[in-house]
Parts: sequence; C-alpha cells; structure tokens
Amino acid sequence: MEILVATMILSICFLGLANIFVAATRKIAHSRYQMVAAELSKFWLEPFHSDVRQDILNTTCLGGGACPGVINYDGVAYTPIFTRSDFVMVGGQKVYKIRLTIDWNEL
Repeated sequence: MEILVATMILSICFLGLANIFVAATRKIAHSRYQMVAAELSKFWLEPFHSDVRQDILNTTCLGGGACPGVINYDGVAYTPIFTRSDFVMVGGQKVYKIRLTIDWNEL
C-alpha cells in the first residue's frame, strides 16, 4: 500500500514538472516569434525611412501602392498591417505617424 501511495505522489510530481516544461517551451517559442517579427519590422519599415518626402508618400503602400507582403520564416507566416494617422503640423511640415502591426499564427 505504501508503495502505491508513493508511486501516486511521484507521478503527480512528474506530471506537474511536465506541465512546467510544456509551458516553458511555449513561452520560448513565443519569444522567438516576437524576435523574428521585430527583425522583419525593420525590413518592412525601411522604405519609409528612405522615402519620407510628402510628394512621394501617396505612391507608397500607405497611399495605395503595393506594401511588402507576407514573409514565411521557419514555417510561420508573418503578415504586416500598416496604418497611417492623420497628419500633424510640425515646423510647417505635415508629419504622419505610421504604425506597423505584425500578425502570425503560432505553431
């Protein structure tokens, strides 16, 4: 009887450790997805850093041009979503705020 109780207690402890391992593995994978998305955001935002002139803003993807599309990395599809705020006057110039949101489906 004592061996049965000890085996039950030991199996419950191992089950708890297995749950901790699975949760830690998911957290590490999520952190990796976030790091990849952060690196890809540099790629997607670079055209806006290079071409910030008002006369060409409407030719970018925010004005109806073609935005960079989905990038697949290690079997995960990262999708950019660009939004542009209304302009604010700063020093006599129109300034827009561009927001980039990246979506992905975790495995």
